[in-house]
Amino acid sequence: MSVWSDTDILNGHNGEDLQIVDFNPDCLRSSSYLLRLHDRMLVRQSTAVTIDSRSTDTAALFTEVQIPPEGYVLEPGVLYLASSVERLRLGNNVCAEMGLLSCYARIGMNLNFGSNFIAATFGEREPSRLTLEIINLSRDNIRLYPGVKLCHLRVHQQRSPSRTTYSGIYAAGEQTLPTNFNLKPAR
Repeated sequence: MSVWSDTDILNGHNGEDLQIVDFNPDCLRSSSYLLRLHDRMLVRQSTAVTIDSRSTDTAALFTEVQIPPEGYVLEPGVLYLASSVERLRLGNNVCAEMGLLSCYARIGMNLNFGSNFIAATFGEREPSRLTLEIINLSRDNIRLYPGVKLCHLRVHQQRSPSRTTYSGIYAAGEQTLPTNFNLKPAR
C-alpha cells in the first residue's frame, strides 16, 4: 500500500477512486486532507447504563446539539459523536484512515479510539459523512468551532482492488448515528 500525496488527492478528489464532496484546497497537507467538523453533534448523557453488545440501541443515550458560531465546550470525560463537513466515497482501489491533528492530541483530546479505518467502497452508493468519535481526556474544557480542521484523512492505494463491497450501516449516512446493536450485533 502507498499513501496518496497532496498532488494525488488534488488530482483525484473527484474521480473513480476518491470523491470528497465539499472539498476545500485549503485543507490539503503534504500527504493528507484535513477533515472539518460539521455543525451538529451528539452528546452522550451522563447516566450510566449497561449496554448489551447484542441488543442495545444507544440512540436514547445521546442528545443532538448544534454547534453555534461561538463554539461548543467539550467537557472532560464526555463522549461526543460528530460528523465531518466532507462526504466521502471510496472506490475499490483505495482505503483511508483518519488521524487527529497533533495540536488536539497535545491538549488531551482523543479521536476514534482506534476505529480510524475507512474500508474500500465506503460511500460507494452515495458519498457519506464520516463519524468522528471524540472524547476530552484532559481535565480542562476544550472549545471547538463548526468548520474547524480536526483530523487528517490519509488515502492509501491498495495493492489490488477489493472484491467485496463495504455494506455497513454507516455507509450511506448524511448524519451521525449512535451504535444500534440490534442492527449490528457483536458476534
